[in-house]
Amino acid sequence: MKRDHEHEYRVTASGSRYCPACQKRYRESNKDEIKKKSRIRYLNNREKVLSKQKEYRKANPEKTKLSRKADYEKNKYRYKERANDYYAKNKEHCLAVVAEYVKANKEKIADRNKSYRLTESGKESHSRSNTRRRVQIFDAFVEDVDRRIVWERSNGFCFCLEPVKFDKMAIDHIVPLSRGGKHSYENVRASHKSCNSRKHAKLDSELAS
Repeated sequence: MKRDHEHEYRVTASGSRYCPACQKRYRESNKDEIKKKSRIRYLNNREKVLSKQKEYRKANPEKTKLSRKADYEKNKYRYKERANDYYAKNKEHCLAVVAEYVKANKEKIADRNKSYRLTESGKESHSRSNTRRRVQIFDAFVEDVDRRIVWERSNGFCFCLEPVKFDKMAIDHIVPLSRGGKHSYENVRASHKSCNSRKHAKLDSELAS
């Protein structure tokens, strides 16, 4: 049989030879058959395979961690879809597992949450949670408001006309939620946390007076 390429043989650990180009072509032409055989081989040797995988993970924790992270980033949508599907089918079990974990690790969770709230992303998340809570209380939701867009639209300035850093910024509702204002881009602006607290539920005209 005539070949359309020069063979570059490699030798396996067992001493047998193979041509990578031929091997690749064979695998591409027989994907379904190879997949089927691999599945059968796995099922016939499941315990042995799982044992070897466990030993490898134990011996190479850092490599395993990096590999899992890379695989998750590459297949994030598939992982989330699978997790959502599992949760939908096993909701009661998932909630029971979470409740049991929380009950057994209260101090650990409290310390972790406390440390997270001290980080910049934690502070921002806490601020968003407070805003969502107040929006729900006053039934004032109109649209999702992105803090970065609000800050950039204000050119990095508070309504007191002094500059405010993004990570120190609070979102001020021009017409307070408690007075019928809505949570929308039209009704928000950047502010210092101190200015936002001082304004509280006042209008600008009342603040000036």
